[in-house]
Amino acid sequence: MLRPTCKITIGTLEFDFLNELEIVSSWKNLTDTAVLRLPNKIKQGGKSIVSGADNLFKRGDEVKIVLGYYPETARVFTGFVAGITPDSPLVLQLEDHAYLFKQKSITASYKEVTLSNLLTDLCPIEFYSVDANLGAFRISNANFAQVLAELKKTYGLVSWVKEGILFCGLPYFPTTNPLDGLTHKLSFQRNIIESSLEYLREDDVKIKVKGVSILKDNSRIEIEAGDPEGAQRSLFYYGLNESDLKEIVDRELPKLKYEGYRGGLTTFGSPTIKHGDTIELTDLKFPERAGEYLVDEVVTTQGLNGFRQQIALGAKVSAS
Repeated sequence: MLRPTCKITIGTLEFDFLNELEIVSSWKNLTDTAVLRLPNKIKQGGKSIVSGADNLFKRGDEVKIVLGYYPETARVFTGFVAGITPDSPLVLQLEDHAYLFKQKSITASYKEVTLSNLLTDLCPIEFYSVDANLGAFRISNANFAQVLAELKKTYGLVSWVKEGILFCGLPYFPTTNPLDGLTHKLSFQRNIIESSLEYLREDDVKIKVKGVSILKDNSRIEIEAGDPEGAQRSLFYYGLNESDLKEIVDRELPKLKYEGYRGGLTTFGSPTIKHGDTIELTDLKFPERAGEYLVDEVVTTQGLNGFRQQIALGAKVSAS
């Protein structure tokens, strides 16, 4: 019988118990977050974990969470304590290394700057980014998280943190990514517990792709393709002329308007699945529907209801 296990390190304290844990991880969010609930009557070395001047936990403490089925475990979260709520049970709000992005204000001005140079100047952790010329860029009394939010809003550059490294520019990085995703095999008849997946034919999918090319002077070229009334997906590029932009948009449209599954599923807590990984789906009842899909989001839970991962599928990679 599979036995869920955990090892949690907060500051210098290590323990192997919890009431409930939920970790939300997605490239769509700058910050991976977790909510950890612990028994509030626990004492360590005579110190209360809940209240008093000698609290064991404090905001900014480093956190590492390892989960698994005994004896196989994997690290699923690293970050910091962002908040403490002395409820019953005790509630700790946790954030990954993006917590560091919110700790000080920045004021800077650039007549012209590349994304790499901007991150070199401002990012407090190791980073990995696409090549992009941002042109003129000004920051006034904003923290680094707000800078990244502006990069997403103005330039379409998404940012997320994985294993303590900032990735800036794309939801999924190419094979040069030092943290390339793994491929996991899931079957409707073996290890999928619940599913909200919907299988759609290509003709049932209504998608409009908007391609945006940002030029060196920060002016823009925009091209649209697909269904005018469809759900819009915006793609950002840098320095492309109109014909090159149209060629790319026409090439990307079929990748979004595919026949296959959309939605989410729930599986067991192992193997550990992360956003950016690939899910290879198989179904003995409908073998022709097999295919590979990128992972957009993972919600990991452990507690009284067991050890589970809720997976939100992204784009289809290929058909098997």
